[in-house]
Amino acid sequence: MADGHAATGTRSTFACAFEWRSTALAGRLGADHIVDVPFAFDTITAGLQTDTSPLSAAPAARALVQAVHAAWCEFIATGSPGWKPHDVSERATMMLGQGLTVAADLFAAQRAAWTRSPG
Repeated sequence: MADGHAATGTRSTFACAFEWRSTALAGRLGADHIVDVPFAFDTITAGLQTDTSPLSAAPAARALVQAVHAAWCEFIATGSPGWKPHDVSERATMMLGQGLTVAADLFAAQRAAWTRSPG
């Protein structure tokens, strides 16, 4: 999808992968669906600190909350979250986890599997 959007040339395309692993339920949830939303809105401490909450033990993620929230605010204000745009030559993806790092062509194997011709 990022390749397709970037190819239109109408606006910059930015890719990220949320990797912060929830410690709830003995860590079985991992970086489950929608856990990133409270990071974007800086609401991880909004009554969500229970033993089974996906955000339990979230104080360890405070720096990531600040970085993700700042990136969303920057994107809203300027159209850029503060990292290099995605293009089909490098496919830069911001990894949002223990720190912030950029990976090049993170999903190369998956893309190759989906675009491989049969036979």
